[in-house]
Amino acid sequence: MAKRRPGAPTLEEVAAHAGVGRGTVSRVINNAAGVKESTRQTVRRAIEELGYVQYQ
Repeated sequence: MAKRRPGAPTLEEVAAHAGVGRGTVSRVINNAAGVKESTRQTVRRAIEELGYVQYQ
């Protein structure tokens, strides 16, 4: 598992910022089905605003 950079936002922080659950953020990041387009846009905006980067 890759180390998270200090101060980097977490998945949970993105979810809180977007007003959704952690699983919804995960589904958006992984482009999974079952998420409304408006929710996808909200989550993507939160990701951009917080500067979230997924480390692998």
